[in-house]
Amino acid sequence: MHKLDQLIGERQRLGIHNLQDLTAYHLRFRAITSYLIEKNHLGIVDQFHAYVRGFNPIFWNTVLGRLHIRYPDHRLNQPYTIDKVYKAA
Repeated sequence: MHKLDQLIGERQRLGIHNLQDLTAYHLRFRAITSYLIEKNHLGIVDQFHAYVRGFNPIFWNTVLGRLHIRYPDHRLNQPYTIDKVYKAA
């Protein structure tokens, strides 16, 4: 969990400015959280919430708008997968 918090904090400080930043964050995030999920230290819903914490609010609102357009039938009470968020971003 410490490595996950470090990664999210680093991304919050540095921001996501291009596809390279996003891809680096996504790959490291998946590696860390896949391990945590496998060991039952993190759930899928928690994974989603942690993932988007790495985005600044303006960027997240843009991505969320794209998600709503791409997946109009998505239930609002269910989180998106991090792969869907990555593709929308």
